[in-house]
Amino acid sequence: MLQSFVVYGGLFIAMFLLNLKYVALPRDKYKGKFPFLEPGLLLSLLLFAIISGLRYQVGVDYITYQFIFGRIKSQPYNLHFPEYETGFVWLLKLFANADFHYTLMFGIFAFIQIFFIYYAFRKQRFLYPILAFVIMTVFYFTMMNAIRQSIAWCILFSAIPYANKKDFPKYALLTLMAYLFHKSALLFIPIFFIAYPEKGFLRSIPLQLGLLFSAILLGETSFIDIFIDQMQYVVNLIGYGERYGNLSEVLSNFQTNYSKGARYFGPFVIYVTAIFYSKEMKEFFTSKSFVKFYNLFFIGALLFFLTYQSMLLQRPSRYFIVMQLPITAYLIYYLWKRPNRRPIDLFVLWGIVLIHILIWYAFIKSNFYTQYLFYWENLLFIRPSL
Repeated sequence: MLQSFVVYGGLFIAMFLLNLKYVALPRDKYKGKFPFLEPGLLLSLLLFAIISGLRYQVGVDYITYQFIFGRIKSQPYNLHFPEYETGFVWLLKLFANADFHYTLMFGIFAFIQIFFIYYAFRKQRFLYPILAFVIMTVFYFTMMNAIRQSIAWCILFSAIPYANKKDFPKYALLTLMAYLFHKSALLFIPIFFIAYPEKGFLRSIPLQLGLLFSAILLGETSFIDIFIDQMQYVVNLIGYGERYGNLSEVLSNFQTNYSKGARYFGPFVIYVTAIFYSKEMKEFFTSKSFVKFYNLFFIGALLFFLTYQSMLLQRPSRYFIVMQLPITAYLIYYLWKRPNRRPIDLFVLWGIVLIHILIWYAFIKSNFYTQYLFYWENLLFIRPSL
């Protein structure tokens, strides 16, 4: 376990320090002082890709991806994988034909993920060091699992600022790119209309909190059964009808009574804090993208609790739930930089930081495909059955 803390912590510190210079940049009027892939940023992205590529069995789906890649390498021209998306299979065949090692394959996928996250905030680079912290403590293990969909939602971050009439072709192009990795990227279409408004659709803090607590209560019930027909239609629409034919039966199989610890109550505290500071942040961050991200974040906060017990429903909900990443980064920056900062703001700031560290610790301690191993250690270690 110590190795995990050293590797993950070392990667965060390196990414933080390499991007620390950006904290001094203006919030909303960045004029392109640095090219996007300047040496410091490029090095931090490469370090993320290298560490992610050298990992072994971090992510539940790791072995599956490794197995598929091995089969393609052994028979690159004779295998078809109709259950996987074109872009994903094409890249695997490209890597196989080039005789890449599977670690390079994992590293390239990780680079694609982190590239699109950082590219999305290239005009708000003051967030870069904080994004590294939030990614490594909360979202890293999600990114290393369900890699195809994770690439899709990383692309979504870059698409959100283009959710307007003028930039619709760019949004559509990014949607297509994400769809080539995961069919669920069709959800980018309704997300466009949700992100399109440049004003928050819920301004009342008590109303937002009321809806959040209602979602928590509903999440403890079987309310999902009411909407089973509508959900079946959506599943068929996005191309998963054959895999999840009888959705009611499938949902019951994927229903899990997860214990509630730091990874449940931690996000709750973050959500409530972000809602409390939402009005102030909307005035502080004048970028139109902030409101778009916040609108999606609030839906994600509701879906986090509504789908907490259903691993299957968490997958499509993830496009909203991951909006916690930028909003938390905005929140931390705001608490540190807000005008007339009060002692309570610093207390809340360090509380949020501590919560992230606790979530990170909970992930690693669980050892559910989270503790870091280098790929050359795989012959020396046998994971306990789970």
